[in-house]
Amino acid sequence: MDYHIKQLPLHCRVCGQRLMTRKHKKEIHECKAFAADLQIAFAINTNTDNAQVYPEHFCHCCYHTMQRIISARVGGVHHRCALTPFVWEAHTNEGCKVHTTCICFYATSSV
Repeated sequence: MDYHIKQLPLHCRVCGQRLMTRKHKKEIHECKAFAADLQIAFAINTNTDNAQVYPEHFCHCCYHTMQRIISARVGGVHHRCALTPFVWEAHTNEGCKVHTTCICFYATSSV
C-alpha cells in the first residue's frame, strides 16, 4: 500500500495517466480548487476523496476537456464528457505489487 500512496501524486485523478515531469509542473491542477467543475464535467465528487486512494491533482489535458464542457453549456445545462473517468479502488497490500507497478496503474477505465 505504501507503494500505491507514493505513486498517487504522479497520476491524474480523472484519466489515470502519469502526470508530466517537473518542467510541466505548472500544468498540473489541484482537484480541490476545481471540485465543482469536476463534478459537473466528469461526475467526480472530490469532496469525499480518500488521500490514500485518490490522487489530489489532475492533468492539463483533462483540465482543457473540463473547460470545454463548462463553456459549452446550452441553456444552463452542462453536457458530460464522453471520457470515462479512471476508477481508483481501495485495496490491501496484497493488491499492490511493491517491486513492480501497482495494479491500480494498469487498470482500465470503467465501462
